[in-house]
Amino acid sequence: MQESILNLILVTVLMLGSPGPALIALAASGAHFGFRKSMPFLSGILVGIGLVITATVAGLALLLEQNSSVKVSLQIFGSIYILYIAYKIVFKPLLTTSSGTEDVPRFFEGLILNCVNPKAYAAFIAIFSQFLLPTENTQNSWTLTAIIVFVVVAVLDICWLYFGQLIKIIWHHPKYGQLIRVLMAISMLLAVFSSLLL
Repeated sequence: MQESILNLILVTVLMLGSPGPALIALAASGAHFGFRKSMPFLSGILVGIGLVITATVAGLALLLEQNSSVKVSLQIFGSIYILYIAYKIVFKPLLTTSSGTEDVPRFFEGLILNCVNPKAYAAFIAIFSQFLLPTENTQNSWTLTAIIVFVVVAVLDICWLYFGQLIKIIWHHPKYGQLIRVLMAISMLLAVFSSLLL
């Protein structure tokens, strides 16, 4: 069992710890607004990933794989929304709202981001179909696997948000800041479109 848990953690880190829409958005938010102000956004992302895990366990992810029209609709909507987030990363950090306050990402934006993230669904289908933990009870296997995956993802998300906090000085640099924002946005889009090919 211990070896299976270690394999599950390793696979989760490799599949969901690499740059993707949610992680890049977290890093961008941390870089611009700081760790504390980004907590609502992080909370939304974590709730969103919890819902995706629950949906995967309930069979929704498999249904999406089998129903091409629903899957394509989700992919199109998700790609458009993530394109919008990528746009905000490049342009919005330099702007303020009409009231003059910072446009800090909100809980709902984080929630939607992971719920429509094609990479998340693809990753969880692979994880739950190949690395389900062996227990005497099938329901326990799904539950234990889901809990461990969620904890690992939560740690990864916090690390990426903190990474954003660490690069805050560079993010606001007049010469290099815009370049970093553009590279993050491009990486986000590449991660999404590559997951669409899976």
